[in-house]
Amino acid sequence: MTAREIHKRRKGGVADGAAPLLSHDLARPVALLAIIVVVCALVVFGVSQCAGGGAAVGGEEPEVPVQHDERPEVTTTLSAYDADADGMVDGAYNVKDLNAAARPEGEGWVEGDASAYSAEDNDGGTATASGIPLDDESFTVAVPQSEADMLGAQVEVFYGGITVRATVTDTGSFGDYGRELDLAPAVWEAFGASSIDDWGVRAVSYRYVAA
Repeated sequence: MTAREIHKRRKGGVADGAAPLLSHDLARPVALLAIIVVVCALVVFGVSQCAGGGAAVGGEEPEVPVQHDERPEVTTTLSAYDADADGMVDGAYNVKDLNAAARPEGEGWVEGDASAYSAEDNDGGTATASGIPLDDESFTVAVPQSEADMLGAQVEVFYGGITVRATVTDTGSFGDYGRELDLAPAVWEAFGASSIDDWGVRAVSYRYVAA
């Protein structure tokens, strides 16, 4: 057989005289092993997805609406979050779903930027300027240090169709950054934020009211 004939391929086969890459005895086990590897890879991927709590692609956690119980301090004009039409919030929502362009009704409202804080990131922990401990359940806010005379005052904060009534219990240096209020956890959660970063810094309307 000439060199040319050795490398000549039959239709659908291998070259004349050339040995197949795998014998028939080995081909089936190798194919079976490949199938097992693929199945195992899929199973491992599925388990990791479950362990990750169903995180979205890219490592981002899915946004879950915050569920609210009716409380007199949290009122709304949005029927979607007030099923029994009593004026109090009783629904679930995310702060990103609220209409940031909404404006409150009535007089005395002023606009300003509000940030968010909690005992975990507060320099003094639960300590406040008023002596009332900062916690996650009380509707409280902080004002700039230059407005310490407002400690104890009642303030209504409006954002996206929801109004939260809070008490001024703390002061902070955030006024240097042009912010008017620093919201405690119960307040920013009432607006549907799931964390300090979720709230960030947002423009709100607020007014001081009689106790």
